[in-house]
Amino acid sequence: MQMEAWLLAAAGWLLAPICSALIVAVRDKALQNRALKERLTQKKSQHDELIDKSMKVLLRRELVDAYRDHVTAGVPLTVERFHEITEVHAAYNDFGGNGTGDAMYEAIADKQIHIIK
Repeated sequence: MQMEAWLLAAAGWLLAPICSALIVAVRDKALQNRALKERLTQKKSQHDELIDKSMKVLLRRELVDAYRDHVTAGVPLTVERFHEITEVHAAYNDFGGNGTGDAMYEAIADKQIHIIK
């Protein structure tokens, strides 16, 4: 019996530092993973903001071009083109467009639609 107790005590003395080291390593790895996840989330957020800003600029450019063509230059407005402009205007507003986009869209919408056969 005394030999078993001695073996158990020795095993405890040997295994305790090993178990502690494993626990610390697992904890450190979890902290590293959490930090990496936070950095990736932040980068994705910055990337998404850049994409949104770029899309807004492109959609605004499409509205400006449509305004120039159909209001300023008097190019006939077809039903298909008006539907495209309507979709662009809706998307522009979804990206946080402003009143200038609304004013351009309303001026375009006031134009007579030409049906092309």
